[in-house]
Amino acid sequence: MPAAVTEAEAKAGPGEPVVNEYGGVSDFDDFPIHQPSIVQQAAAQTGTADPKAVAATSKVPSDLHVLPPTAVAWCVEALRNGAIDKGYGVRNWRDQVRPGIEMTTYLDAIGRHLMQIQEGEDFASDSHILHLAHVMAGCAILIDARACGTLIDNRVRGDVGAFESTQEAIRESRRLRAA
Repeated sequence: MPAAVTEAEAKAGPGEPVVNEYGGVSDFDDFPIHQPSIVQQAAAQTGTADPKAVAATSKVPSDLHVLPPTAVAWCVEALRNGAIDKGYGVRNWRDQVRPGIEMTTYLDAIGRHLMQIQEGEDFASDSHILHLAHVMAGCAILIDARACGTLIDNRVRGDVGAFESTQEAIRESRRLRAA
């Protein structure tokens, strides 16, 4: 059964916005929730015809429940440690006054935390916070700075294939030594 057409919709041409009775413009047909195929697809994914549940699937991120609360809690603690305990300030990497943050500074810090984990240390000796949480916080900062335009990408640019050829050479070296 076709949906009822309002007087305003009848006056508007195809693809034109509809002016509602309050003078507002309505282009609801462009919204995913008002496109039947998207609604049906989302309903199939969610297993419900609940419009709120269906609408939620079209939002990004829509599946926050997959992020473990324990990881979030530790990441927040690591971010809090930098912002408050060390005095860097909340979201200081977004500060537009300075030129931005250098990617390698954070990659180096993440690398140091990963090395400490590999050496068997779970908690950072200075903050008493999980090294993994510091890694998460560093990654979160890099992702957010990139999105906000405050990330200075100062990675060394080299031959992208150089690492792959080095890996192949090492595999060949191991093969020859084993023979």
